[in-house]
Amino acid sequence: MAERRGGLVLLGPGWSAGPGPQWSAGTPDRPLRVVAINDLPYISMEQRPDGTVAYSGYLFQLWQIVAEELGLSYNISAPLTSGYGSQTTNGTWTGVIGDLAYGRADLAVTTMMPTPSRAAVVDFLDGVPIASATTGFMVRRDTTVTPRLSLAMFSGLLRPLGADVWWALAAALLALSLVLRLSLRFNSARAEDGQLARDMGWGSCLLAGAMTVVGQGWSRTPQSLAGRTATMFGWVMGILIYINYTANLMSFLTVDTGRQPISSLREFVQQPDWTLAMMRHAWKGYVTYAWGEDELRPVSRRGRSAGIFGRQAMGATIVDALDTLLIMGLEEEFSEARLWVKQKLDLAHVTSEVSVFEVNIRYVGGLLACFALTGDALFRDKAEETARALLPAFDTPTGIPYAMVVPATGRAKNYGWASMGGSILSEFGTLHMEFSYLSDVTGQPVFREKVHRVRDQLARMDTPGGLFPNYLHPVTGDWGQHHTSVGALGDSFYEYLLKEWLRSGGDDRQALRMFQLAMGNITDRLVKTSDQSGLTFVAEMHRERLSYKMDHLACFIGANKCRLHVACMRWRRPGTETMICNDEVSFTGGLYALAAAKDPEADTDRYLELGRQITATCHESYDRTATKLGPESFRFTDQVEARPLLQQEKYYILRPEVIESYFVLWRLTGDPKYRDWGWQAAQQAIEQFCRVEAGFSGIKDVDSLWPEHDDVQQSFFLAETLKYLYLLFSDSELLSLDQWVFNTEAHPLPIRGANQLYRQTDVG
Repeated sequence: MAERRGGLVLLGPGWSAGPGPQWSAGTPDRPLRVVAINDLPYISMEQRPDGTVAYSGYLFQLWQIVAEELGLSYNISAPLTSGYGSQTTNGTWTGVIGDLAYGRADLAVTTMMPTPSRAAVVDFLDGVPIASATTGFMVRRDTTVTPRLSLAMFSGLLRPLGADVWWALAAALLALSLVLRLSLRFNSARAEDGQLARDMGWGSCLLAGAMTVVGQGWSRTPQSLAGRTATMFGWVMGILIYINYTANLMSFLTVDTGRQPISSLREFVQQPDWTLAMMRHAWKGYVTYAWGEDELRPVSRRGRSAGIFGRQAMGATIVDALDTLLIMGLEEEFSEARLWVKQKLDLAHVTSEVSVFEVNIRYVGGLLACFALTGDALFRDKAEETARALLPAFDTPTGIPYAMVVPATGRAKNYGWASMGGSILSEFGTLHMEFSYLSDVTGQPVFREKVHRVRDQLARMDTPGGLFPNYLHPVTGDWGQHHTSVGALGDSFYEYLLKEWLRSGGDDRQALRMFQLAMGNITDRLVKTSDQSGLTFVAEMHRERLSYKMDHLACFIGANKCRLHVACMRWRRPGTETMICNDEVSFTGGLYALAAAKDPEADTDRYLELGRQITATCHESYDRTATKLGPESFRFTDQVEARPLLQQEKYYILRPEVIESYFVLWRLTGDPKYRDWGWQAAQQAIEQFCRVEAGFSGIKDVDSLWPEHDDVQQSFFLAETLKYLYLLFSDSELLSLDQWVFNTEAHPLPIRGANQLYRQTDVG
């Protein structure tokens, strides 16, 4: 069966509900058993004289389109017992839910109210604007979360009409009150109550106008012409408001705001690519309201320049999104962004503090990726200028760079909140890929020398318990507090040990040796399994005490454990056809030097499975929230697993790490569930809860069905999240993992010796 875009990909490995049997669309040995009930106007069932049943209704028509597009054969019938389904006193289920739960049907075409007792209606079309959240083609067990009352919920009721409509309404009410006041002023003798009419002021008239709009203005019909005219005007206004507000409210609840509804599912299936539509929407909002600024505030529709980029507008989103625009084939948008880089990008004259780490991964990495993909020297030269502006941060006794630098003056320092004034492991340990590749393409050795000195310093140091702490003082060379994490403060250090070995074509053996030690000890000491469901996760270590918390940032490890699988399974040394991988390579015992050709099948399945398990845990962190978006961090206790406990852990800021793992695992295994999971995250969660009229915004509470937006469209949403989604549903030859390795901001850099686009220059 041909794969299709838009999430309609084999419908997953199987549809099931509760104890029912699995049915695989990939092995259609029988027609799909479909169950439906008479439920106008969604589905109509009409008994024919010959005893057969004729089905009609818009939901049934949608199902016919789905079946036709996917080449499905099916038999449709009513459930064994009537109705949606309810639970009997003996615990069994009836109706549609019963047929699904006990294997009498594979799929339901029906509407279903997701009550807590039914615990679970899932819409196969959830995310397609034409369908409401309670109408769909698939039912399974799930958890229904009852939303809590909040101010955000009530403010959300104002959004369907838009601010312009509410201002128009206010103006109309003022006009109505003016009509009433003038009518009573000059026609009081004919009013029903002359004294009352004379006593009514502007405030009373305004109130009367508002009450008239809602049909409560007068106890009996006014006798005066002016009163009747005003009352009729108010009633007509009220009717129009009711009609438009109700229609817009239903549209707001069932259709993604910010784009036109799709008229049919066939039109949706035939879209060139829904990820392109998301990228265009995000980019258009930035161009319209924040061009040249670092990031967009899509709710308030203005620019944002955050502290990590300095207090000056540096076009972070433009540079970060450049290669995504190029990869997606958005040539006009790419040309527009390139022109800005050529005319405006000049980091050397920035007079405020910028993050060395963020500028490196977003600017230097993004520019180098564009150079590799296009060969355009402008990007290489701009990358070199930008990296040179960061070099003063490395002027320390140890070579460990400071976290921040003022490019115009060279003044550098660390964050005041960092332990003992130290530099952060995930920041100074995430420079090697970009700086080494920059030396290769410019012929300037200074960049590689700087990061090699950092690596040499780390390689000489003792690590407490074999684990790298998150803080290191750049002057004394002493570790800060002994806190180890593969999430925030530590994550990309471990990522770059592996990826720099890959990028170097296997030549950087120091990176490999350090990776062996670090990941071997992390696997032995920090990888744990939850008691309730056996979920695999990576804990944190605080002064030899475990903290059973995992950050969203740590979900990259699922991809990177599996990325090593790619290296072992597919890597060929330049000039040879021999795959190399040590049969002792595994994460549970650490990595060993790759020295000779070995059988790659010996141990690779072990760490591939570990990557799968960690990714499944991260998926659970999404699936267990009301919005189906993952929290910033989640915990494991005796009572909860893969759930946030603190309010500050519940926000989602458009992060990409889980999507990245889906992408890598799809490329490695071909398992369609990773595409399904990516589709769910994008179309059933990000589109529903993060999309606003001018772009995409993070949310402050993943457990609220009416979440408050944080009003930030992060530049990494365009650089990483949307890029990984696009690649997840693209051909595997697009940026093949045999030839490219992604930096921690998802900017692809070519692998030396394996990629003709490496573009190396002799080092001077």
